[in-house]
Amino acid sequence: LLELDAMHRLVLVMSFYQGMTYNEISDALEVPIGTVKSRLHYAERKLRERLRRFFKPEKAAKEGV
Repeated sequence: LLELDAMHRLVLVMSFYQGMTYNEISDALEVPIGTVKSRLHYAERKLRERLRRFFKPEKAAKEGV
């Protein structure tokens, strides 16, 4: 998580760890809902890319992932 920029990390934490809705995050940060969705999308994508290096490709292929 620390490799994400601050705003992407913040929306990720608010959504997944605090269970806030897009509307709640939008109100709290005073940004449009589209901005919340965009930041969350890019945060998830970057986190997924970073985590991918911990999985062996052959194991994922055997498990159907």
